[in-house]
Amino acid sequence: MKSYFYEIKPKDAFHPISAKFSLELSSGIIALINVIYFSTMDQKRVLIAANELLASDDIIISTSERNAIAKPHSNKKTHKQDRQPQAEEDEDRTDNQEDESFFCNEHKQERKTLLGPSRAFSEDPSLRTRAWKGFPWIKSGIRALARKNGHRVHPTSSTEVPVQKILDRQVGSLYLYLSVLIVLLSGSQLGWEITQLNLSTFHSQDDCARRPIQDGKCIIFPGHSKWVVAVVSWVVGAALGSLSASSPGDQFGRRFVILMNAILMVLGAALQTFAPAISVFSLGRFFSGVCSGSATTIASIFLAEIGPEHQRASFVVAFQVAGSLGLVAITSAHFAVSGSATSWRWIMMVPMCLGGIQLLFMPFFLVESPTWLLRKHKVQDAAVAYSRLYRGGSFEKLQAQVRAEQEASRQLESSHQMNAFQSLAAFFKESTSSRNRTQFYLSILLCIARQFGGVSAVFYYSSSIFTRAGIPDPRVGNLILSMFNVSTVFTVCTFMKHIPRRKALLFGISGMIFASIGMTLALIRQSMVAIAFTAMYVTCNSMSLGTLPFLVSAEVLPEHIRSKGLSISSCVNWVANLCIGIAFPSIAQALGNYAFTPFTILLVFFWIILYSFLPETKSRSSEDIQLGFLESKRSFLRQPKQVGSVCDSKLEAGDGNFIVQHLAKFRRASLEMIQVSIPSISQSA
Repeated sequence: MKSYFYEIKPKDAFHPISAKFSLELSSGIIALINVIYFSTMDQKRVLIAANELLASDDIIISTSERNAIAKPHSNKKTHKQDRQPQAEEDEDRTDNQEDESFFCNEHKQERKTLLGPSRAFSEDPSLRTRAWKGFPWIKSGIRALARKNGHRVHPTSSTEVPVQKILDRQVGSLYLYLSVLIVLLSGSQLGWEITQLNLSTFHSQDDCARRPIQDGKCIIFPGHSKWVVAVVSWVVGAALGSLSASSPGDQFGRRFVILMNAILMVLGAALQTFAPAISVFSLGRFFSGVCSGSATTIASIFLAEIGPEHQRASFVVAFQVAGSLGLVAITSAHFAVSGSATSWRWIMMVPMCLGGIQLLFMPFFLVESPTWLLRKHKVQDAAVAYSRLYRGGSFEKLQAQVRAEQEASRQLESSHQMNAFQSLAAFFKESTSSRNRTQFYLSILLCIARQFGGVSAVFYYSSSIFTRAGIPDPRVGNLILSMFNVSTVFTVCTFMKHIPRRKALLFGISGMIFASIGMTLALIRQSMVAIAFTAMYVTCNSMSLGTLPFLVSAEVLPEHIRSKGLSISSCVNWVANLCIGIAFPSIAQALGNYAFTPFTILLVFFWIILYSFLPETKSRSSEDIQLGFLESKRSFLRQPKQVGSVCDSKLEAGDGNFIVQHLAKFRRASLEMIQVSIPSISQSA
């Protein structure tokens, strides 16, 4: 970690304060500012933290020492009560500039004389002395806050501050971000595999017309009798992979499952690349699907466990960003390939390269989750992993959290007397109990809404929409939609810690409802406005149902059923994807321009359910969320009151007419939807 601030040692002290006091003050404030600056890179937070610390009652400094720091080389006598505010500010600024210049020059010269010009600016933390001028806002902000709170502090002096509360904050190290990047390669593979076969024609009519078909010819041909098997095998593999990922992850570790996924990624891509027949190609698609489905489950768990508390949500959503980048990459790659009968093999080779990169760097940079190690009672290994992943933070706090989770799991096991054959049944019994059923059903509903919201159908139908709008090449339309998708997902990931989950879901679904109605009307009238509504649909989906279901599911599920619950939700996600892929072509053929009407109806249903049942989870601990659900004492199908931050309904169960109650509830829902929409419309304007 680089330091851009002065580090004073006892022999370097040149103001009238003891050597010990000088060393403690300087090293403390340097460590504090470095941690704050490099963990947030945010000017406002640095100033807030400095203001809090300088105003703290824990600051230990006497009046004489403060005066010595404030004016060690000045003999001027001033009386602040006799000066005007503007004159006082001008004189303070002049004094600060003179003192700063004196101290900087003297300290810099002493270091240079003592250590030589090269070592004076060495990378060694004990020898670095870079000047403040590279970061003037830090200098001016800290000094302004110090003056505001009655302190006068020079660049080479400070106050003794309670830095423990800042150091307790988890700050990611290089190993943390390298581990995240390695895991996110699986997300890119997922985005690549989804549409790698949909945008180009990779077959020759002459080769496919021959009987018998030669080996290696006419493999990727949608008219082939076995083609549906090749398409469906990937989705089936993804469903099985998502369902089977949590148990090996709990037993052997997150790192082990990610390693197995990388091997499957290479194996599946190799079978597809060098397939001599469509049956071998289908087998490769199945292995790639298992890898993709397993990655959606294990990556969400792993990223949630290793992500620092203030970045955890962004880490989880980063997997969706990686998938969107893979989608853009494969869409762009179709412009580079020729579309010949053999060019598809180059496209199939890319996931093999991604898996190879994972296998190459995983042994050196992928760190096992400290949370999982603690659950396996490997405290020493967990401490080592924690120290590699973070700079700062409290390992004891993590231990306490894991102990609480293990205690909840032990209570569950003792209450059901589980063995290896009864664990799954006990999980379903626990997850559907009165205290957990709402959370469990919400996690499943979110994944169903993610697919039944219709975004897959939009991508499927986009070629005809853009063709009617005058864009004959479907690759161009899909590239435009992919760019909208990735830009929105990246924005959501960047600002995830500031985005309310519930409002984002409700607002995004509201936008999707409006866009789907607009698309239907535009298709009926053969209008180019359909392009704008399509882009709006994809954008609203990317900020809500495209990115938030897995994150919100992880937040609402209790910790002792979270791992298996996410596996079930992920499996439901892939089954719903399979249903949409099979059913939508028939729906589009039957309904024509009204093909999006079923999705509009479903989106309205999802909006009402989420408004009624989903509490706000942003900035709330898991214990707080579960307490809100527990205190409500309501099931998934009957909720007379709202949970958590959701506004409570004044209508109790059985009060008045049933229809009147629900009409009033729907009116309140409509008003909240309008209130949610207005700020976003204002911001976009």
